[in-house]
Amino acid sequence: MDAGSRHLARSLSAYLACLAFAVTFLATNVLGGGLGAGLQRGVVAAAATLLVARLLLGAVIDVVLSAMARDRAQNTAPEATSDSKVGGRA
Repeated sequence: MDAGSRHLARSLSAYLACLAFAVTFLATNVLGGGLGAGLQRGVVAAAATLLVARLLLGAVIDVVLSAMARDRAQNTAPEATSDSKVGGRA
């Protein structure tokens, strides 16, 4: 995992943790829980999301980026061979 993938994984996991906190806090308050209960549940949800995201997102991002690189290499390879064939005929 290079530095760019690591940074992307950290940023995305922090974003997901913030989203988990906000949704949990607002849902607790809307459903009649107190502010303290909403805060406590939000922190627990954010911590759990941050832990799971840090563990899983690094591998997922690496797989996605390598698949994108492989597709790009496959898509550019036929173009290079077809350009050389056209140039050889003329």
